[in-house]
Amino acid sequence: MQQPVGTGPYKFKERANGDHITMVKNDSYWGSKPNYDTQIYKIVPDATSREALVKAGQADVIMLPPANDIPALQSNSDVKVIMGPSDRTVQMIIDTVDPVNTALQKPEVRQALNYAVDKNAIIKNVMFGAAVPLDAPMSKSLAGYCSVGSYNYDAAKAKQLLQANGAAGMKIRIYSPTGRYVQDFQVAQAVAGYLRDAGLQVDGPNTSDWPTYVAGVVLATPEAQAQKTDIHLLGWAPAYLDASQQFEQFYSPRAAPKGQESSYYKNATVDDLITKSDAEPNKATREQQQCQAAKQVWQDAPWIFLYNQKLPLVTTSKVTGVYGIPNEKFSTTWASPA
Repeated sequence: MQQPVGTGPYKFKERANGDHITMVKNDSYWGSKPNYDTQIYKIVPDATSREALVKAGQADVIMLPPANDIPALQSNSDVKVIMGPSDRTVQMIIDTVDPVNTALQKPEVRQALNYAVDKNAIIKNVMFGAAVPLDAPMSKSLAGYCSVGSYNYDAAKAKQLLQANGAAGMKIRIYSPTGRYVQDFQVAQAVAGYLRDAGLQVDGPNTSDWPTYVAGVVLATPEAQAQKTDIHLLGWAPAYLDASQQFEQFYSPRAAPKGQESSYYKNATVDDLITKSDAEPNKATREQQQCQAAKQVWQDAPWIFLYNQKLPLVTTSKVTGVYGIPNEKFSTTWASPA
C-alpha cells in the first residue's frame, strides 16, 4: 500500500523503503489532538545502534535494547526502561516421537526435564528480568488462559524421574537459533547446563541461521528433525490474543511439516477439546474446554516451559505516554513531552 488512508490522530506522509516511515498530525481528527506534529519511525536493525541513539537523545523511543544492558539502562536517569507485555512464550520443544531417544516419548521424562531447569534463575541472570515464568502453556494475556500449575526447580526430583524411567545419563542434542529471540542462544546454553547437572549427556546447543533452522527443525518431518536435534528452542506469539492461537502448537493436525507444531505432540483428548472450543459459541464453556486442554498439555509436557517474554522499550526522560501492548507492538500515539 503506497498511500494508506485512515481516520486516526496521525496521517501517513512518506515511506522510505528500509529506512523510515513518517507520520504527521491529522488536524481533522475528531478526538483529542496528538502532542507532536510529526512522528518518524526509523528502521535500525542493530540493537546496539538503537541503544546508542536513545542514549544520545537522537531517538525518543526504541524497542529491544541489548538485554545485558537493561540493568545499566534502568539506572540511567536520562532514559526510562518500560517492560512492555508480550504474548510470546519461549520454550524448549521436545521431540515427543524421537526414534532414538525413545525415553522422550514418556511424559514422566519430559516432566523431569522441566524440573531440571531453573527458569527463575534464567529469567534473572540470562534475560535480565525481561520475562515472567509460565504457569500454563500460554501467556496470561490470552483469552482462555487459566493457571494450571508449576514446574519449580527441583534437581533431585528430576534425577529421580529420569532414573525411574530409564533415562538417567541419556544423550540429548539441543539446537537453538541465534538472534531470533531475546538472548535465545544464551538461554539454550543455560538449559544445556542444567540438563548436564541432571546427569544427561548434552550435545550443544548447536545453531544455524534462521532460514536453515526453520527448514531443518521447525517445519521438518519427524525423520528429518531427528537427524538434527532432540530438543530445540522456539518462541511462539499468537497473532491475536486468544488461546486458540497458542493451541496451534499442541493440535496434532498442525504437526510439522503440515504446520508449525514441531514437537509432534498428539493427545486425542487435547485434540478433541481444541476442536470443540474452536466451535463453541458460549464463552464460559469455551474457556472451560481450553482450560482442560491446557491442564493436559501441562501434564504431558511436550515442552520445557520456560517463560513469557516481555517487550523491553527504552525512552528518553523527555517523553511520557509510551506503552507496550501484548501482541509485541508498542504505541506512541499519545506520547507527550515530559
